[in-house]
Amino acid sequence: MEVEGDNEHGPNRPSGVWRRLSSGFGSFTFGALGDVVLTALACALLAGTVLGAVWGWRHHPTLTVSAGALLVAFLCYGAWSLRPGRVGRRGRLAVVAVATLVVIGVWLSYALPYCGCL
Repeated sequence: MEVEGDNEHGPNRPSGVWRRLSSGFGSFTFGALGDVVLTALACALLAGTVLGAVWGWRHHPTLTVSAGALLVAFLCYGAWSLRPGRVGRRGRLAVVAVATLVVIGVWLSYALPYCGCL
Protein backbone atom coordinates (compact mmCIF):
# COMPACT_ATOMS: atom_id res chain seq x y z
CA MET A 1 0.00 0.00 0.00
CA GLU A 2 1.39 3.31 -1.06
CA VAL A 3 0.78 6.44 0.94
CA GLU A 4 0.64 9.83 -0.78
CA GLY A 5 4.13 11.36 -0.78
CA ASP A 6 5.85 7.96 -0.64
CA ASN A 7 7.98 6.83 -3.55
CA GLU A 8 10.94 4.55 -4.15
CA HIS A 9 13.26 7.04 -2.42
CA GLY A 10 11.35 6.93 0.85
CA PRO A 11 8.52 8.81 2.49
CA ASN A 12 8.05 12.42 1.42
CA ARG A 13 11.29 12.47 -0.60
CA PRO A 14 11.26 14.26 -3.93
CA SER A 15 11.15 12.03 -6.97
CA GLY A 16 13.95 12.00 -9.53
CA VAL A 17 12.45 14.70 -11.74
CA TRP A 18 12.05 17.20 -8.91
CA ARG A 19 15.48 16.39 -7.54
CA ARG A 20 17.09 16.97 -10.94
CA LEU A 21 15.18 20.22 -11.43
CA SER A 22 16.16 21.54 -8.02
CA SER A 23 19.76 20.47 -8.58
CA GLY A 24 19.81 22.22 -11.97
CA PHE A 25 18.27 25.36 -10.49
CA GLY A 26 20.84 25.40 -7.68
CA SER A 27 23.66 24.93 -10.15
CA PHE A 28 22.29 27.73 -12.33
CA THR A 29 21.87 30.05 -9.34
CA PHE A 30 25.41 29.48 -8.05
CA GLY A 31 26.82 29.78 -11.56
CA ALA A 32 25.04 33.08 -12.12
CA LEU A 33 26.11 34.35 -8.70
CA GLY A 34 29.71 33.37 -9.44
CA ASP A 35 29.55 35.17 -12.78
CA VAL A 36 28.21 38.31 -11.11
CA VAL A 37 30.99 38.21 -8.49
CA LEU A 38 33.71 37.69 -11.14
CA THR A 39 32.33 40.51 -13.27
CA ALA A 40 32.18 42.84 -10.27
CA LEU A 41 35.78 42.00 -9.34
CA ALA A 42 37.01 42.49 -12.91
CA CYS A 43 35.21 45.83 -13.21
CA ALA A 44 36.46 46.97 -9.81
CA LEU A 45 40.03 46.09 -10.80
CA LEU A 46 39.62 47.94 -14.09
CA ALA A 47 38.17 50.99 -12.32
CA GLY A 48 41.01 50.89 -9.76
CA THR A 49 43.58 50.73 -12.55
CA VAL A 50 42.04 53.68 -14.36
CA LEU A 51 41.73 55.70 -11.15
CA GLY A 52 45.34 54.88 -10.24
CA ALA A 53 46.51 56.07 -13.65
CA VAL A 54 44.50 59.29 -13.36
CA TRP A 55 45.81 59.90 -9.83
CA GLY A 56 49.37 59.25 -10.96
CA TRP A 57 48.95 61.54 -13.94
CA ARG A 58 47.74 64.38 -11.70
CA HIS A 59 50.56 63.98 -9.18
CA HIS A 60 53.53 63.05 -11.38
CA PRO A 61 52.91 62.70 -15.13
CA THR A 62 56.51 61.82 -15.98
CA LEU A 63 56.59 58.94 -13.52
CA THR A 64 53.20 57.72 -14.76
CA VAL A 65 54.35 57.66 -18.38
CA SER A 66 57.60 55.97 -17.37
CA ALA A 67 55.74 53.27 -15.39
CA GLY A 68 53.35 52.71 -18.31
CA ALA A 69 56.24 52.45 -20.77
CA LEU A 70 58.02 50.00 -18.47
CA LEU A 71 54.89 47.84 -18.24
CA VAL A 72 54.47 47.90 -22.03
CA ALA A 73 58.13 46.97 -22.52
CA PHE A 74 57.78 44.10 -20.04
CA LEU A 75 54.67 42.80 -21.83
CA CYS A 76 56.42 43.12 -25.20
CA TYR A 77 59.30 41.07 -23.82
CA GLY A 78 56.77 38.42 -22.79
CA ALA A 79 55.23 38.43 -26.26
CA TRP A 80 58.71 38.25 -27.84
CA SER A 81 59.51 35.23 -25.68
CA LEU A 82 56.54 33.40 -27.20
CA ARG A 83 57.82 33.62 -30.77
CA PRO A 84 57.97 30.28 -32.59
CA GLY A 85 61.26 28.57 -33.31
CA ARG A 86 62.74 29.51 -29.98
CA VAL A 87 65.11 26.75 -28.84
CA GLY A 88 66.33 26.25 -25.31
CA ARG A 89 65.16 27.18 -21.88
CA ARG A 90 63.47 30.42 -21.07
CA GLY A 91 64.69 32.38 -18.10
CA ARG A 92 62.59 33.20 -15.07
CA LEU A 93 62.02 36.75 -16.21
CA ALA A 94 60.65 35.51 -19.54
CA VAL A 95 58.32 33.09 -17.77
CA VAL A 96 57.04 35.85 -15.48
CA ALA A 97 56.61 38.19 -18.47
CA VAL A 98 54.62 35.58 -20.40
CA ALA A 99 52.47 34.80 -17.36
CA THR A 100 51.81 38.52 -16.84
CA LEU A 101 50.92 38.91 -20.50
CA VAL A 102 48.48 36.00 -20.35
CA VAL A 103 46.84 37.14 -17.09
CA ILE A 104 46.39 40.71 -18.33
CA GLY A 105 45.10 39.47 -21.68
CA VAL A 106 42.52 37.18 -20.08
CA TRP A 107 41.49 39.86 -17.59
CA LEU A 108 41.03 42.52 -20.27
CA SER A 109 39.16 40.15 -22.59
CA TYR A 110 36.77 39.45 -19.71
CA ALA A 111 36.53 42.95 -18.23
CA LEU A 112 36.18 45.16 -21.28
CA PRO A 113 33.00 43.60 -22.74
CA TYR A 114 31.24 43.45 -19.37
CA CYS A 115 32.28 46.79 -17.89
CA GLY A 116 30.19 49.12 -20.02
CA CYS A 117 30.23 51.78 -17.33
CA LEU A 118 33.83 52.76 -18.10
